[in-house]
Amino acid sequence: MEDIDLSGQADTIIRITVKRGTSNLTFPVKRTEFSLNSVTGKLIPSSTIGYISIASFSEDADEEFAKVLSTLKGQGMKSMVLDLRDNLGGYVESAQNIASQFMKSGTLMYTADKSGKLEKVSITDGKDIGMPVIVLTNEWTASASEILTGALHDNGIAKVIGAQTYGKARIQNVFQLSNGGYLKMTIERYLTPNKVDFNHIGLKPDIEITGSPVAQLIAGLHKAGLKHVDLSGSAYSLKVNGVELNGYIDTVQNGSKVYAPARVLAALIQGSTTWNKAAQKLVITDQSGKKTGFTLASKSIKMIDDESYVELHDFAQKFPNLKWSYGQGIIHLSY
Repeated sequence: MEDIDLSGQADTIIRITVKRGTSNLTFPVKRTEFSLNSVTGKLIPSSTIGYISIASFSEDADEEFAKVLSTLKGQGMKSMVLDLRDNLGGYVESAQNIASQFMKSGTLMYTADKSGKLEKVSITDGKDIGMPVIVLTNEWTASASEILTGALHDNGIAKVIGAQTYGKARIQNVFQLSNGGYLKMTIERYLTPNKVDFNHIGLKPDIEITGSPVAQLIAGLHKAGLKHVDLSGSAYSLKVNGVELNGYIDTVQNGSKVYAPARVLAALIQGSTTWNKAAQKLVITDQSGKKTGFTLASKSIKMIDDESYVELHDFAQKFPNLKWSYGQGIIHLSY
């Protein structure tokens, strides 16, 4: 198929021809301008917990963040989950301005040029956020996202939950060459306020949860103070306490048996999972330290692409506070 450029001046018409069977159908389409917000936020229903996602540090991300923050505060937000997962970075100035919404004064980071001398980059004339903050990270949290994560963590403002970050702690400039080409050169390295150089290493979270974005989200909401979690989702959607968020929940049905991801179920009960290879057993440890096992031999679990899924009838028998239903590809989980 040939690539077609559909871009053009706003309010002009482009005609698209679609071949359907032996017929050619032509549709007029009016071009219009559109933009995607870098920052979105929602208040979790029946709580005072705000969820804010920063997809990238665009040129306007700091202004967008300030508006979302003001809106959620006006709705009664008392704690925040800040989602920086899959955020590959962007403008450092935007990250710095957003950091100033969390602290009156403090250290954003340290930079060092080829001389090796550390220079402090400070936050001044900022604002105290005045509430608990949880930052969600994963392996694609990079660059400016890591700057903000490190600043909030090392200044004692936020706890970090998720996977270890990407590990890009270098600043590059692009220089135009006389032959028309460009040279991208590393000019500085940067360190967290605690002077950690995490390049090619990443930032380690306070609570490490890998392999399940939904489990990371649930753990973050619990840590922010959410007492009751009601999930519904499919392979294409996710709702938490009735509000739609980015994510999905895979389920597997085998006759009357329904299997859900073990990490998601463990996060619901604020527990953790371990795999006993010798016994072919999944062990879930709850908040009190009690361990509960599910085995392959009993068909209480399934392994799919190295991820474990627990049969929901069996799980609910051992954790009776779990309520669940499944139909038409949609799973409902409440704990």
